Amino acid sequence: MFPLRWQLGPWMVHGYSLLLWTGALIALAWWIWPRRSDLPRSLDMPLFLGTVGIVSGRIVHVWANWGYFREHLLEGVQPGAAGLSFHGGIWGMAVGLAWLAWRRGLSNALRVGDRLAVALALAGAFGWAGALASGAAYGRTGDSFRSPLMVYWPDLFGLTAWRWPTQALGIVLSLGVLAVLYVMWRRNSLAGAVLGLYGITYGLGDGVIQGLRGDEAVMWAGWRAAQWADAALVLCGVLLVVMAWNKRRRLCVETTRRL
Repeated sequence: MFPLRWQLGPWMVHGYSLLLWTGALIALAWWIWPRRSDLPRSLDMPLFLGTVGIVSGRIVHVWANWGYFREHLLEGVQPGAAGLSFHGGIWGMAVGLAWLAWRRGLSNALRVGDRLAVALALAGAFGWAGALASGAAYGRTGDSFRSPLMVYWPDLFGLTAWRWPTQALGIVLSLGVLAVLYVMWRRNSLAGAVLGLYGITYGLGDGVIQGLRGDEAVMWAGWRAAQWADAALVLCGVLLVVMAWNKRRRLCVETTRRL
C-alpha cells in the first residue's frame, strides 16, 4: 500500500514529493489568480514567504534530526534533499510577516497573513496526504486497546500494525480548517481575524494529532516539540482574534457616536 512511488525512466517519483509540490502549486495559483493580469507583482509576496518558509522548515527539520545530520552535514544543505518541518515553515513565515509589518504597516501584514492562512490550510492537506503516501508521520499503535478509529497501516519502515490514522486525521483537519477560513476570508473579515482563527483551530487540532503520532520526535516536558509549536500558534491566534474583535468594537462605537 505504502510508500507510493513510480519509476519514470531514470527518475524515481515519490508520492510524498509529488503531493507536497502539487499542493504548493495549487496554493500559489489560488493566491495569484485575482491579480493574474499583473503576474510579476502578484508573485512577489507568495514567493518571498514561500522561500522563507522552505528555508526555515529545512533548518528546523535538520535541527530536529541532528543525530542523523551531524554525520551527514552536506545532505543537510542539499537543495534536493527531502525533509521539511511544517511548523518550522509556519514560524519562518511569521517572521516574514513581522518584517512586512515593519516595512509596510501592521494592517497590510495582517491582510497578507489572512490570505496566507487559507493557502497554508490548502497546502497542509496535501502535505498530510504526502505523509500518508510515504508512511511518514505515522500513528502509534494501540498497546492495550484498539479504537474503532484505528487502521491496519504500515509505518515509514513498512511495519504494519493497528495504529491511529494520524495522516488521515491531518487531512480532515486541514480541509475543515480550509472551509471555515475560506468563508471568513470571502466575507472580508477584519485584518488578522482569519490568520488568528487558523492559529487557534489548526493549533488545537494538530496538537491532538501530534499526541497520537508514533514516530520519533524531540520531546520537552512530555510534549513533542510540534505540540509546543501548536500551543504557541493557539496563543498567537487568540491574540489576533482579540485584536480584531476590539477593533470591530471600536468601529461600532465610533459609528454609533456619529449617528
